[in-house]
Amino acid sequence: MDPREATDYGQQKTEVLSRYQLTPHDSAVKFHQWTYMADQPVRAQIFVLIRLTKQWLEPGKGVGHVVETLVVDKILRELPMDLKRVVGQTNHLSADNIAQAVEMYRSTWELLKGGKEDRKDTTKTVPRNNPGTSTSETTEPSPDGGEVITHTTGSVL
Repeated sequence: MDPREATDYGQQKTEVLSRYQLTPHDSAVKFHQWTYMADQPVRAQIFVLIRLTKQWLEPGKGVGHVVETLVVDKILRELPMDLKRVVGQTNHLSADNIAQAVEMYRSTWELLKGGKEDRKDTTKTVPRNNPGTSTSETTEPSPDGGEVITHTTGSVL
């Protein structure tokens, strides 16, 4: 930390919390990893789960913050893997930031896709060397931002 950052209490607090894995993201991971253990007292486990939930959702910041945190968590869990990669490279602290990243990705994909003539150039054919068969696979990105679409053509000799 440089001397200017060292005088900023908020920056220091953030740095210390992140080094001890006490950030809201770390709390979310711990919350989702929590499991019931039959050999432990149930009340103690409930107390731990409540503490993890409060650390993650930070209810003192208001209901809106809690809702936003839950929505962002659900969105990130449900996105297809390629969109998770895109969103993971951005500041995804709000649902709006996630929406902007996905919209930017889709519009860029549409721009790069071009017309149907150009679309053939973006696919690639991969020959398969299987004895007794003559097949090839063509792959292309999904238009809805989902996983890659694979087309297999050929016949058995």
